[in-house]
Amino acid sequence: MFMNFKRIINILAIMGLIGIVACEPIDKKLNLIYDIYQPQIVVYGFVNNLNKVEVQVLKSIPPNQPKAPHNLENPQVELYENGQFLTLLTQEDSSFFTLPADVKIDPKNEYSIKVSATNIPAVGSPVQKIPDELKIDSLTITKDTVHWTGEFLVFYFTDTEAAKHYYYFNAQIINNTDTFFHEIFPMYSVLDAENFEGNTKTYSLPLYLSFGEEDTVVIDAYFYNLSEDIGKYVHSVEEYEAANEMPLMEQNRMVYTNIKSGFGLWGAYSLVKKKIFYSQSQQKIIKIE
Repeated sequence: MFMNFKRIINILAIMGLIGIVACEPIDKKLNLIYDIYQPQIVVYGFVNNLNKVEVQVLKSIPPNQPKAPHNLENPQVELYENGQFLTLLTQEDSSFFTLPADVKIDPKNEYSIKVSATNIPAVGSPVQKIPDELKIDSLTITKDTVHWTGEFLVFYFTDTEAAKHYYYFNAQIINNTDTFFHEIFPMYSVLDAENFEGNTKTYSLPLYLSFGEEDTVVIDAYFYNLSEDIGKYVHSVEEYEAANEMPLMEQNRMVYTNIKSGFGLWGAYSLVKKKIFYSQSQQKIIKIE
């Protein structure tokens, strides 16, 4: 679920220092960056409607030390609900934290985090409210009549607060009907609400997967409603990586961060999962769970 943190940390650390050295001669810029560099906490975490809070915390590193350790010393993550301390997150390994089993998330409330560690300034996040679950209607599977290959999963969805949100949809065909969802989290190709008109929208998701010889095909489908911060972050990563392909033409692309006094992302999302049973002989969906 988490991106390559070494790449994220290097991107954010270098971007944060560009403005400081912009006026220096080229032969002095790198040395100045290395001299003034101070590690900062990097956070990547989410709260969702499935009673999950997952946070990864690491330390940024100097640009000239790509193999320096990323792990923080004695990290601690505090979770706040409506501005009040709720709980400490459980540390699963050196950098990964989750919600304690006896704590429940209420989607009606707002959540934020504070991250601290030894010998490094603490950081905090803005509050996040979990977006409403998308109401999915009229699921159908149709042939791609334009390219004459593959299929589309066509559906309607409703979002009562569409102007604030972004969306991500994915589906995969599974071979074993006893297998349930392997969560796929969006890192690219999120959709802006402004791409759709009104609160009820329609979307065609390309499947581009071979159905094989079995008559009944099982498809896991995922429908994400993402907070505004997640959408901005994903778009900024796409723009940054696209700019790197032509670095002399598009410079100083910033990666979006909403962590106070640090780098990274604290976001919220809701996820609706559907298991779809499709009959190839009947060419229709026969069951949805």
